[in-house]
Amino acid sequence: MSKFRIALTILSVASMFVPLKVFADSPGQIVGYSTRDQQTVGATINRCALDDQAGAHLSWTAGDVSNRYVYYNFVDENGTIIFDVGQPVNAVAGGGFPTVVTDANDAAVIAYHNFSDLNLMLAVDAGRGMGIFTTYDPPDNLPAGDITFWPRVAIDNSGNYHIISIAHGMEEITVPMIYSHSENDGQQWVGPNLIDTIAVQAYLVIGSKYDSKVAIVYAKPRQIFDADFYNNDVVYIESPDGVTWDFDNKINITNYTTNDTVRCFNSLDAVYDPQGDLHIVWTTPFYDEISREATSDSCLLWHWSEATGAAIITEGLNHSVPGAWDLSISSCNISVNDAGELYVTYSRFDDLDMSSGGFSNGDIFYTFSIDDGVFWFPDENLTNSHSDGCQPGNCDNDFQLSTAEFVNNALHLFYINDKDAGMSSGGEGEETNNPQMYLRHTISVGVDDGGNKYVPGRFYLSPAYPNPFNGFTNLGYEIVREGPVRIDLFNLRGQVVKNLVNELKPTGHHLVNLNAEGLASGIYYARLTSGGEAFTRKLTLLK
Repeated sequence: MSKFRIALTILSVASMFVPLKVFADSPGQIVGYSTRDQQTVGATINRCALDDQAGAHLSWTAGDVSNRYVYYNFVDENGTIIFDVGQPVNAVAGGGFPTVVTDANDAAVIAYHNFSDLNLMLAVDAGRGMGIFTTYDPPDNLPAGDITFWPRVAIDNSGNYHIISIAHGMEEITVPMIYSHSENDGQQWVGPNLIDTIAVQAYLVIGSKYDSKVAIVYAKPRQIFDADFYNNDVVYIESPDGVTWDFDNKINITNYTTNDTVRCFNSLDAVYDPQGDLHIVWTTPFYDEISREATSDSCLLWHWSEATGAAIITEGLNHSVPGAWDLSISSCNISVNDAGELYVTYSRFDDLDMSSGGFSNGDIFYTFSIDDGVFWFPDENLTNSHSDGCQPGNCDNDFQLSTAEFVNNALHLFYINDKDAGMSSGGEGEETNNPQMYLRHTISVGVDDGGNKYVPGRFYLSPAYPNPFNGFTNLGYEIVREGPVRIDLFNLRGQVVKNLVNELKPTGHHLVNLNAEGLASGIYYARLTSGGEAFTRKLTLLK
């Protein structure tokens, strides 16, 4: 049986934590503050949810472990912030690491854990943006008596609640992960069910907006009995209706081998599109399974769907010092609109924008696909808030990103504007009072003024996918005006070894397949030319 209680936390708890306001040069609205710059441990969690009326529900952690509270704020469709610097959710100190979704009434549902109560908690708002929460206790006990923490929550198309969580495991490499669901708004629960054992906190549960599917997506250790944090595949388990599960049917989408040089680490996200297809994104450092060494900065950002397979979205091959467990690309999120257009957002770090303490200041980027993830447009910097050489209190380190799962005419982003780069809770940089930023970024992908499909006006040749390749690969390209187009493949001697395109093409996005039959293994260059412009990409053929 589940316990529940009403948590009326409007004034009494708020008086326990009065933030000192600071300002941010990064874009967006300040909806609260926190000295805690670690809002998630491991993978992206949904701290920003968009309701059906275009209101944004936001949740974060404020305070240290002994005096820590989960906060909530609501920004309505007109951009009005309801609670100034936020409304506390938990009445007992110790709450943290929330994740938020919305129910059928557009009310916030927030899952978090509380170290004081040693419980998972589920807080359901009394109405849209009211901030008056009824708190339930979902199952959190393992058979051995241990308690699980760090919950992830989803609500499916039928209104069922789904929660997954893991054991604390501070002294263990691998810990168990459990799942429970409720069919009556969190009052009673079915479970828990033991799902698997994991090594990093890269896991989530996602419900489809468009049908009844629910998926559990996570990083699964390749070697359970000799695991390390970096050596993971990406797997998922899917339910057709949110009630019927086969937890033994784990679908591995990466199937890395000893010879592969990348692995999933601690950043992943997933979404269902309007056709009911699952899309997953994740980052991979470079990894050597023999030496068990991994890069601490360089990485790749990937996308997978059953239709496209796994392919690289963009690269983060530069040096950076983001701190904590972050890589040059971190906190990847994937979102979708009703037209099926996909948006991927993330933090990017380099060594050209560093704090005085020697840590990288991040910026928030996004890219998008209008063809189910086959082609991704060049990424754009949304925050662009450089503060190289900044002193503590004056930095603009934009990271710990969470982007709403659904997109209307805008992306809805929630991030920390950290005033000293690094993770102060891990001894990196100084503790500062950090604005919690909500950014509503209007997008123009969809239709133009004439009702035609809008295609961004850029001359561009996308990275080949897959690359390296064996036999076949694909190249997407963009031209800004109708005209003759050529794509030629050159060898290292500068000789044209194959012509891929030589014809008149209309403005917009196009795709060409490269058949490597008759070509030897090695390095090649694909060159796009049109209208006096040229764009070149490097390809590696392995036979």
